[in-house]
Amino acid sequence: RHDYYGFYRQELDIRKDLGYPPFGRLARLLVRGRDEERVRAAAVELGRRLESLRRERRITVTIMGPAEAPIAKIGGNFRHHVLLKGPDGRALRELVRGARDSMTDRTCYLEIDMDPVDVL
Repeated sequence: RHDYYGFYRQELDIRKDLGYPPFGRLARLLVRGRDEERVRAAAVELGRRLESLRRERRITVTIMGPAEAPIAKIGGNFRHHVLLKGPDGRALRELVRGARDSMTDRTCYLEIDMDPVDVL
């Protein structure tokens, strides 16, 4: 029907109900590296640290993952990610700052994307 305005209204209603942007905030933490097992272990540790901080600081954020990224390997790098969803960016930033120090394996890299355009 090419009802762009109808699609827009429906999509906004869904986003509002689920707390997705522009009604909430997202952060994507992507762990990548050449050794698949080390990347997985680093992502699991990152997820544990995020959960621990969330409980400890009583931060209202939903933690999704860690999980293998939809595109699991790019350019020789294996990829796992964690998504954070919350009502405001302050809470997300507090969790990210506290958890980024858990990345002790220097063969893995952490990429942080606030309000990502995609999660591929």
